[in-house]
Amino acid sequence: SPSAAEIEKALQAEKDRAKETQANVSKLTEKERTLNASMAQAEDRIDQMQKKIAEQENELATLEAAQGLNRRQYDELTSNRAKTEQDLAQLMRFLWPVFVGQESMGARDGVAWAEAERDYLWTAELMRQITERQDTLREQESAISDSLSRREMLAMQLRKQLEAINQDKDVLLADKLRFQRELGAVRQEKKDAEAQVKEVLATIQSLNIRLEKASIPKNEIPQPPAGGKGKRPWPASGR
Repeated sequence: SPSAAEIEKALQAEKDRAKETQANVSKLTEKERTLNASMAQAEDRIDQMQKKIAEQENELATLEAAQGLNRRQYDELTSNRAKTEQDLAQLMRFLWPVFVGQESMGARDGVAWAEAERDYLWTAELMRQITERQDTLREQESAISDSLSRREMLAMQLRKQLEAINQDKDVLLADKLRFQRELGAVRQEKKDAEAQVKEVLATIQSLNIRLEKASIPKNEIPQPPAGGKGKRPWPASGR
């Protein structure tokens, strides 16, 4: 059987092993805590991105609806402008003979001149109103065109931001999955290390018992009574 010195040496080796294993468990526990924190941060950022994506999708839908409305307004104003130009051209065709007639008639009596003046003023007022309306339509068309361009630019920017956010979200999801895999591996490693610690502690306990037995001097170990069968003393007097 091994001596007390050999048992003590084995006991010290197991204690060192237990210390190292417990340190490894502590290290794995800290790593597990760090991974949990990192995964929680990734989940928070994913939640924030999902909210931001939802907000930007709503903004994008609003812009697209406004774009549709502006396109219809643009088409309507363009149609009105075309009608105004047709009306103006028709008036010009009507006014041209009047001007020609006035030039060819030369001197006219007072009634004719008064009538011609009324015709001229009436047609001039119509031309002024139509020209003013045409200018207004042109300004509105320009404003709506600018608005369309601005909204299209904003929509493009939103789409690019949405794509970038989705890419970041994909990266975060990949990180989260990686954290989960690493966390699973660390937990398994920690479980194995904890089992190893229990095994080492059980070995240490067994060695301690053996060491106690090996350390007792032989003359102090209880010996059986001298003599063989039938020679042992009675434990007490009497039959």
